[in-house]
Amino acid sequence: MLLLRAGGQEIGWAFQLQSPAFVLFLLMLMVAVTANLAGLFELSGLEVGGVLTRRPGVMGSFWTGVLAALVATPCTGPFMAAALGAALLLPTLEALLLFAALGFGIALPFLLIAYVPRLRSMLPRPGPWLNGFRKAMAVPMALTALALGWLLWRQAGMKVFGSDW
Repeated sequence: MLLLRAGGQEIGWAFQLQSPAFVLFLLMLMVAVTANLAGLFELSGLEVGGVLTRRPGVMGSFWTGVLAALVATPCTGPFMAAALGAALLLPTLEALLLFAALGFGIALPFLLIAYVPRLRSMLPRPGPWLNGFRKAMAVPMALTALALGWLLWRQAGMKVFGSDW
């Protein structure tokens, strides 16, 4: 975002959602995730980021953190709206410091679980309950896909019943 801003682009909150091609990509991704969570297909032997996150030492930890940030950031966006809005208006150094603070906040639960054994022991154990939870998580993903479908439909200028919606 900062590079685009420095290059003279006018960007704002969720600017990437103004591109129908990007919205279509997200829609296809959300449909695939929904189908996977619902159990319609499995990617056996393949995990997201598997090769990078299984590296030993610091690099494996780094890529695990990157993966966690990529997965978690869209979910936390509504809670970070004020901070991200401020980052768009602040000078570059202050914006980078703000992004660093947000990154630390995202990493903090992982750091606590890694360094506080008591917290680690409180995590739920895997078991049959995970299958039900997985299927339940298909519902919000499907709703996300529906919302993206609606957005793409609106961007394409489709008409319903002879009038614009």
